Amino acid sequence: AQTQAKFQDNWVSMFLHTGHLSIKGRKMAKSLKNFITIRDALREYDPHILRMYFASHKYNAPMNFSADELERAKKTWDTFNSFWRKITGLPSWTKWNEKSQQILEYLNKIKNNNIELLQDDLNLPQVLLNLLDLVSFTHKFCNNDTYPIGAMMVVKYTKDFLNKLGFPILENNHGLNNDKLIQTLVDFRSDIRNNATTYEVVINKIYMLLPIKLELKYYQT
Repeated sequence: AQTQAKFQDNWVSMFLHTGHLSIKGRKMAKSLKNFITIRDALREYDPHILRMYFASHKYNAPMNFSADELERAKKTWDTFNSFWRKITGLPSWTKWNEKSQQILEYLNKIKNNNIELLQDDLNLPQVLLNLLDLVSFTHKFCNNDTYPIGAMMVVKYTKDFLNKLGFPILENNHGLNNDKLIQTLVDFRSDIRNNATTYEVVINKIYMLLPIKLELKYYQT
């Protein structure tokens, strides 16, 4: 505001105020020695769990970083994964019927409501609750042998939506460990930046993680 008053120029159009982050009920601060960085948190918690924890809180609301809160985030993430595994793992599906029609109607209702929630000051916590409600609604139409084809529409929507929120949801059909693969690629970039004289060590890291054969053709000039 002072800079804008001096130069008579509009520097910003709006301010964004975020909520305070607390750890075990106390405001996070280095002076209180309860400070934790994202890098430190990632050493202890899965990236997906941290993303779910952050997405479950409104950006302008206070957040309490604790084991209980992260456990709730883990249960939410596990609910989605369990649903996806069950639907994609069932041996057969039924043709379009009344169950699929009900799922489609409820899916469209959730889609429209989620758009409204995102336009209402980015209300992600309620959006996640809607997605969980959609999963629960769809789940009751499935049994141990078959599922209505409409359930696959819910799988696609929930996966696509969470992917847009930053969850790297990949089809892990070949035994890929996605978190390890991402970290390996980050290390690869670091090794290249450090002017590595050979690529064998870096490529070998990826080779050990991928269940496919990598052939490196390296020509010295």
